[in-house]
Amino acid sequence: MEAIKQIVRIPKDHEIGIKIPQYLPENETVEVILIIKKCQIVSNKKSKS
Repeated sequence: MEAIKQIVRIPKDHEIGIKIPQYLPENETVEVILIIKKCQIVSNKKSKS
């Protein structure tokens, strides 16, 4: 088993592509795991003063 790590930034369309090594044959089954770091959601609401 082999692991390949790729770190990418999230684009505007929220879609990413995955680069697969050339030595893997077409139609080979692979498992892809997306690990998302928890982040704090920023609110755009203005606070009342």
